[in-house]
Amino acid sequence: GGGFTTDYQQKPTRPPIKPTPPTPATLVLKRGSRGPLVTKLQAGLLRTFPSYAGPIKSSGGADGVFGLGTESVVKEFQRRVGIQSDGEVGPTTRHYLARYGIKL
Repeated sequence: GGGFTTDYQQKPTRPPIKPTPPTPATLVLKRGSRGPLVTKLQAGLLRTFPSYAGPIKSSGGADGVFGLGTESVVKEFQRRVGIQSDGEVGPTTRHYLARYGIKL
């Protein structure tokens, strides 16, 4: 016979999940976000993709405020790498940005 058992009475071995504050791993940067990570994102996009990062430059540069300019550049980046173009920097987008040296 197969060594397959379906024992649904097993106790979960993982501790209960406590609500944790957002970490860089779960953080989503999107329009309205502010702070040093946004600055890092903007500076990285300006440095790495000058050909289409113009909207960031024209809306104040790496000012730490995620506005329409940053959103449009993020959407363009997402289109170019072939992921969902929602203008938000979540885990998938961060993964792709990191490939280009933009580590958030």
